Amino acid sequence: MTSVFERSELDKILNNYLFYSGSVDSFQKIPQGLYNNNYRIKIGKLSWVIKFYPSSANNSRTKLSHQLQSTLYDNGFPLAKLETTKDQSFFVEKDDSFYTVHQWVEGKHLSPLTDSNLITNAAVTQIACSLAKMHRIVSSTSFVPPDEINAIHWERLFSKSIEQCSSLMHRRSWHFSRFNSLKLKWRKSNFDGWIIDRLPFFLEIAKKLNDEIFHEDVFVNGNEIPIHNDINWENIIFDSTGDLLAYIDFDNSIYADRLYEVGAAAIVISGSDELKLKVFIEAYNDAFGEVCSDRVIYAAMVIKCLNSILFSINSYLKGKIKNYQMLESWCLYLEKSLESILTCHRTVRKQ
Repeated sequence: MTSVFERSELDKILNNYLFYSGSVDSFQKIPQGLYNNNYRIKIGKLSWVIKFYPSSANNSRTKLSHQLQSTLYDNGFPLAKLETTKDQSFFVEKDDSFYTVHQWVEGKHLSPLTDSNLITNAAVTQIACSLAKMHRIVSSTSFVPPDEINAIHWERLFSKSIEQCSSLMHRRSWHFSRFNSLKLKWRKSNFDGWIIDRLPFFLEIAKKLNDEIFHEDVFVNGNEIPIHNDINWENIIFDSTGDLLAYIDFDNSIYADRLYEVGAAAIVISGSDELKLKVFIEAYNDAFGEVCSDRVIYAAMVIKCLNSILFSINSYLKGKIKNYQMLESWCLYLEKSLESILTCHRTVRKQ
């Protein structure tokens, strides 16, 4: 079965859930972002989201995501509830594909690209405090990850950007590297030109990050917890008055140091706004009850920007992205954020 639902296939999936009585009032595809492929169903006054996972999906990561969501929901954390099937499973398997169903949360997303006037210090504070609550919950519960899940240590977080640069720059068997192939492209978009111009800089920063910072003794393994790993404005829902309603999309969950997520979330939520960045970190520290290491948070912010930019470029050059304009806006936002923190901290910066 493909990710495009037939009505008969929809019935077979929903029949696994107690809330389904055989009738759907409406069924429509949710406008696709960069990677997701979801559908909304409405029954009476209630709605749900069906998420599709191809057979190639990482099952262990999916299990971790489901376990994390269940733990958080049971402890009163605001998220879109993941429904369980009649046999108490979190997903339905059909034709080598997987499907999950979440309750729909009615509200709105904010975007730093289009709603900058609505992104206030109050909104930033809410996200920071709720993230601290998430981390407190999983840190205080006896959370045991699936057997096949390995912790992502700092060494892996640091080295990932180098690996992604290598995959772009190195020759592929008898083919040119993706980077050289792009340089030979006949008609280049503005985004193509930006990649050609900036990729060497990103590689330089990645190397300096590994050579100059990784070996400092503040990066200690053993403090890993399950984290959301994709905190951004698109994955948080607000009501019409600006109050935070729910977190969504836990599909990228990993087992890693919470401070990595604090830094990653701080830079994505605050962008290049230094005041909002300060507001985020101070609010998180107050809510969690412990002051984060500035050095670790700084490294996490740089790692997040680099890894997200390089992952996006790789996905684009592999032909996996249809709407590259959206991806371009995201990369430019991250680049501006990266430049801001490099300028502020000075240790790893463009020469």
